[in-house]
Amino acid sequence: MTSMLTKIVGFTVAYYDWVRAGRPKRDPLWVAELWDICSQCPHFDPRQITPFGRGACDICGCHISPDHTENFNKLVWPTQSCPDSPPHWTAAVDGNPEKHGCK
Repeated sequence: MTSMLTKIVGFTVAYYDWVRAGRPKRDPLWVAELWDICSQCPHFDPRQITPFGRGACDICGCHISPDHTENFNKLVWPTQSCPDSPPHWTAAVDGNPEKHGCK
């Protein structure tokens, strides 16, 4: 389980990176593909409650969901990548899912 301080710092850095990049968003189909990956991951906890909803990664503590309209869903921000080692998917501000571990 990720500590609250780690979650706050991680979210702040991720949010800053996203805003600095101009608040880009992944396409809904891409979010769905990432959701398929994350929802099957042993580090995903669907019961974990975050300030933005239910469902989070146990490694970074970020909220993740299949909802592509949520602004605070890590899967929506192309500036973010999977925190596992090795990552299951990577950041992709260039908009090309094929280059970043997606179909």
